[in-house]
Amino acid sequence: MIAIAAVLAICYVAKLLMITLLTSILLAFVLSPAVDRLETWRLPRSIGSFFVVAALLAVIYGIVHFSYSQAVSFSQELPKYSRKIRDATVGLRRQAEQLQKTTENVLPRPPEGEDKALKVRPTASFQTG
Repeated sequence: MIAIAAVLAICYVAKLLMITLLTSILLAFVLSPAVDRLETWRLPRSIGSFFVVAALLAVIYGIVHFSYSQAVSFSQELPKYSRKIRDATVGLRRQAEQLQKTTENVLPRPPEGEDKALKVRPTASFQTG
C-alpha cells in the first residue's frame, strides 16, 4: 500500500517530466519510418531526423497559420452574419404575426369572460330501460 502511494506521489511530482518524456517517445515512434526511408536514400540518420522534424514543424506551422487566418476572417465577418440572422428572424416574426392575424380572423377570440375551452353539448340523451 505504501509502495503504491509512493509511486503515485512520484508520478504526481514528476508530471511535467513524464509528459515531456512520453511525448518525445511517441514522436520518435511516429517519425521513425520517415527517417528510416531517408536512411535508405543514403542520408545520415541525424540529417534525416533534422529534415523530418523540420517538415513536421512546417506542417504544424501551416495548420496553425491557416486556422488563425480562418478565425480572424470569421471574426471580421461575424457582424455581417449576425445582421443576416437578425434580418431573417425579423422576416419570420412578421410571417408569424401575419399568420396569427389570419387565424384570429378565421377563428375570432371568445369574449373576455368566457372560458376558452371547447364546450360539447350532447345531441341526444340515451335512456336505459
